Amino acid sequence: MKRTIKRALSAVLTLCVLLSVAALSAAAAGPANPSGAYWDGYTARWSAPNTSSTVYGYDVTLFRNGSVGGYYYTADTSYDFSVNINSLGNGNYSFNVRADYGSEYSDTIDSPGISVTDSFCTHNNAKLIGFSYPTCTSKGVKEHYECPDCGKWFWDPTFDYEITDKSEVELEAYGHNWGEWVTVKAPTATADGEAKRVCSENPDHVEYKVLPKLGTESTATTAPATTAPATTAPATTAPATTAPATTAPATTAPATTEPESTVPESTENASGTASSAPTTQPDSGASGDSGMTGWLIAIIVIIVLAAGGAVALIILTSRKNGKK
Repeated sequence: MKRTIKRALSAVLTLCVLLSVAALSAAAAGPANPSGAYWDGYTARWSAPNTSSTVYGYDVTLFRNGSVGGYYYTADTSYDFSVNINSLGNGNYSFNVRADYGSEYSDTIDSPGISVTDSFCTHNNAKLIGFSYPTCTSKGVKEHYECPDCGKWFWDPTFDYEITDKSEVELEAYGHNWGEWVTVKAPTATADGEAKRVCSENPDHVEYKVLPKLGTESTATTAPATTAPATTAPATTAPATTAPATTAPATTAPATTEPESTVPESTENASGTASSAPTTQPDSGASGDSGMTGWLIAIIVIIVLAAGGAVALIILTSRKNGKK
């Protein structure tokens, strides 16, 4: 009987040791990695890690001819590199990806490479932006073409002349061209009057000002001096206190200049590197290690308790058999 108990204890202890070693090995391996990285056209795809831990997103690095073409971040298990590849040009492309667990990252996995020989944008979806005149308060634009696929602008429909400085298409607002002040309400000895002037560019733009009541200090300083006969009552018509006309010089609309015929120098980046900055990772207080460690401790405690219960049950059973 004693030999049976010893064998049972030995088996239980061996099982505990094996489970503990397996759990510690899993913890030492680190967080699970994504898998199955591949290209779907110009879209990078991969599979999520096989884990119960929370994955907040993925860091993706694009490579062109062995050099980094840009760093990107996404919460999905894919990233469309069409615009990036069209911008960087032909070459051999690959990417790698790693999972973000909040306080740590998995290892990176690499994709197979693809060779791109027709990456340059054909601007099939380019849109014509028609000419519009500026107004008093808003800018106008010159006619040009905008491609939503690659983000480039061109002067011509054959896309030979790229607009590298996009401010060149703008036409500055004219500003108001005010007419003369016109009295709307003449001032009196007890009430202020009112005058207005209208913009010749847009009659809806009207500016008003107050004409001070007669006899006030401000009226005396702006009205021309007049000598009235002592026996004559003051005229009841509007006094010469109206501000002198301040006709603004007429402004001529800027001539619409056509684009230079000289072909702008190419702005293609010879090195092929992208300028996009790394995307800020989301901040999280979650810790993959602490969750994994707690889970392992719980498993080991349960195993030890189960082993102790099994040993106790075997001892009690052997004692009862001995008494019989």
